[in-house]
Amino acid sequence: MYKCNVCEEWFKSLDKHHIQSRSKGGSNKKENITYLCCNCHRKVHTGDIILEGNFYSTDGALLIHREKGTPSIMGFPDPDVYIIPNG
Repeated sequence: MYKCNVCEEWFKSLDKHHIQSRSKGGSNKKENITYLCCNCHRKVHTGDIILEGNFYSTDGALLIHREKGTPSIMGFPDPDVYIIPNG
């Protein structure tokens, strides 16, 4: 079982997602990768959830995220949204 980095629910499998998209200069380094359940992954691609990056502490990495319309704690503007087509 794996834990989604947004909703923190447990699932049998998760989707790999780039925090900063490759088309916008993001890398394949582990610091730019997060794992999401299919529902949270869809919400990220439709812009309902915005990923801001990882915060590192002695407890490990924590994915900083927020819902659409809420202010950024890191001062970032809303990113471009990439829609996943239905089907």
